[in-house]
Amino acid sequence: MVSFLLILACTTPPESATPIPDGVPPGAEVGPPGGPPGGEAAGNQPGQPTVPGDGTATAQPTHKAWTTYGAEVAINEAIPVGQVLDAPQDFLGQQVVVEGRVADVCQKKGCWMVVADGDRTMRIRMKDYGFTVDMAGTGGDCQVQGTVTQKEVDGETVAHLASESQDKDAMPEPEGGGTTFEIEATGVRMRGAGG
Repeated sequence: MVSFLLILACTTPPESATPIPDGVPPGAEVGPPGGPPGGEAAGNQPGQPTVPGDGTATAQPTHKAWTTYGAEVAINEAIPVGQVLDAPQDFLGQQVVVEGRVADVCQKKGCWMVVADGDRTMRIRMKDYGFTVDMAGTGGDCQVQGTVTQKEVDGETVAHLASESQDKDAMPEPEGGGTTFEIEATGVRMRGAGG
């Protein structure tokens, strides 16, 4: 007899879910964000200008590189999440790549996130809980690839999501439950904040 167990809560990600910055070959040594591989250049502190041998300071880039979670994201197709929020029925069942600001991330495991366009938000769930994202990513930028779905959520589900939320005001679900549109993500790219 074969038994199957369906887990509907946040789960621990597999080892392969460790984020790898874009452009880093497998097995390469990875240093701190914004720094050279293996650590800061000799004599330089994190976040400080690079000081070459002649003692003059040179500016470092102020943006962070994208970090990918799950599958690669096809960035050539990215649209603002607001475009999907304007007419979610038009995108239902379609694979999309949206971009926006990370408004919230599951604080239990990072198995869902909320993406914002202004004050409008949309929940992103990681497909089959196959990967997680940085729980400190709130406030950063993101690009999400996945399929637009429609869900009926009840009050118990909304309460569960609220218990894992860092910013309950960003929740897209109606307080007592109802119909909501989400993206079931296969890949996420994040930068800024913790991402």
